[in-house]
Amino acid sequence: MSAIVTWSTNAVPRTQRLDYFAAALSSALVPMQVEATHTGALASHMSMLDIDDVDVLSQCGSAHRSLRGRAELARSGAHTYHLIVNRRAAWYVEHAGATRVRAGQAFLIDSARANLIEMPSAYEVIHVKMPEAWLRRWVREPSRMVGRPLGGEAGQMDHALAAFVAGMTPHALRDGPLPASMMIDHLGAMLAMASGTTGKPVVASSAALALYNKVFACIANRSAEPLLSPGDIANSLAIAESELHSVLASFGDTFASLLVTHRLANARRMLASRAFEAFAVPEIALRAGFSRGADLTKLLEPGDASASDAREAQDRAKRLRPS
Repeated sequence: MSAIVTWSTNAVPRTQRLDYFAAALSSALVPMQVEATHTGALASHMSMLDIDDVDVLSQCGSAHRSLRGRAELARSGAHTYHLIVNRRAAWYVEHAGATRVRAGQAFLIDSARANLIEMPSAYEVIHVKMPEAWLRRWVREPSRMVGRPLGGEAGQMDHALAAFVAGMTPHALRDGPLPASMMIDHLGAMLAMASGTTGKPVVASSAALALYNKVFACIANRSAEPLLSPGDIANSLAIAESELHSVLASFGDTFASLLVTHRLANARRMLASRAFEAFAVPEIALRAGFSRGADLTKLLEPGDASASDAREAQDRAKRLRPS
């Protein structure tokens, strides 16, 4: 994982902002034209994190329009797909038809096809740039997801996908409780479920259920290992990593979600147990498999606060107690 890269129009004079913004977008994403659509000074701020060749960008700024026509398509490099969520406002796109995309919905764009994107007002966007080969590991036919809004109906998998992407800021991925590479795998698994590539079966076969239970139990038993990866679980069960992700997705789960669930449950049990009264919160977090105490604190709910606060009060008292 590389360092977070940032761009801001504040770095250049107002008269150069449009050219600077167009160059930044073309460099970070794909070649495109950019037009300002309001009379005030253009403003744009971007940050980007490269995680195993998947680029995650957080973008905010003022109204504008971007265009990819024949000239821009001809200058494009590798084939990529772009998953976009505007967390703040509705926006418009012409790509396999004209579409109004609501705030919080996701939209998938194919770099091999022309598009026009208009952000008619101030925006806060999460933009995920995915190589074609990476996306096809998870979604057999990406074209089925291109050109239509994803999300909007609670309870549907594409709604969960859009909500997850909306929280994928570069800083959240870098500083989160799980490795950023694991969260990218989590994104892939959610894309697979949202696309229908792997759907939850009406009646699971006995073989699929048996394998799911083995994977579930293995993750539970090894969740305290701080560097546990999907490959570790797959190797211990003598299956391919792709098969592991597939069987979890078929039951509506992902490796990352199960791992966090088990680690959090273990930490809660330790926080509530008298047997662990001598352990500080950061120590309990490490014993549960988290890399930092802060990762556990972020995940605790209000109902967990009493045990956590009591433990921290004990920690402070020990530090202040005269020797």
